[in-house]
Amino acid sequence: DGPSDARMIRLYAEIPNELILLGSDKDMSKQAQTIVWDKTVLSPSGSETFPLHFHVPASIPDSTLLRFVARAETITRDPDNLNNKDTLDILIVSEADLSISKTIINGPEHVMAGENLTYMLEVRNHGPSHAVQVTITDELPFGMRFLEATGNAYYCELSHTVSWDIPFMANGEVLQRLLTARIGREVRGDNTLVNNAFVWSRTTDPDIFNNKSEASVLVGVPIELFIPEAFSPNGDGINEQFVIGGLFEHYPNNSLVVMDRFGKVVFRASPYMNNWDGRCMDGKPLPVGTYYYILDLKDGNSLKRFVYIIR
Repeated sequence: DGPSDARMIRLYAEIPNELILLGSDKDMSKQAQTIVWDKTVLSPSGSETFPLHFHVPASIPDSTLLRFVARAETITRDPDNLNNKDTLDILIVSEADLSISKTIINGPEHVMAGENLTYMLEVRNHGPSHAVQVTITDELPFGMRFLEATGNAYYCELSHTVSWDIPFMANGEVLQRLLTARIGREVRGDNTLVNNAFVWSRTTDPDIFNNKSEASVLVGVPIELFIPEAFSPNGDGINEQFVIGGLFEHYPNNSLVVMDRFGKVVFRASPYMNNWDGRCMDGKPLPVGTYYYILDLKDGNSLKRFVYIIR
């Protein structure tokens, strides 16, 4: 600021330990975390800039405050030393762009009711920061039963979801998880089951539109009826109903009458919707044993067979 030329000027810049110095546009020297520039003379009211280029590592925690300190010295007498030093505070904001994709292993075009299906979930951290407290959630559709999953998965029966908690995902890291489910035998053919998967984290995500992925599968129509000889309405979620595969698809106007070994009718439905859960018509559970039924297909044919209740 004058009034004379400033001579033999030295500029110091103290940089935070967290940053990685890439360089400067002007000649400099480095002493530990201090950058030094030298200039021979600066005229009154003159100015000059000394750029610095840094890399901000992805490992720096969110909301970290970095402080830069700069000071200038000269052999020329300075009447005001109070403005020879300045500080700059920079708040680090972490951002991690997470994406998820979901595919069916081997990619079958359709599956049959009662068959298993395995999904591959792939989560990628596109950075630029690391992601913390990552959660992956898979919403199973109605008619699909969870069997198993890799990577410390948690199944919530109430919400019918499978979740994974990942404490930390580095920038560029890719995670893969497998999930196996079974198509319920009560699911009618020609239905499409849509399975949605989501990912999010505590770290800010600059693009939330790639945080969801879905996979669809078509349930095939059985060529002929599949009638089980037993079912187990015991509350474990497997084979809870007497399900006749292909019944509704081929014979929607059917009727079913079930009798105990004494000939007493314990269940009746017209049409039968694959929903008998081993209870009598008064709602009480029937005992373990063999039951006889007449399945009228309403095409001039009737099937007279037995089914066994297991508990």
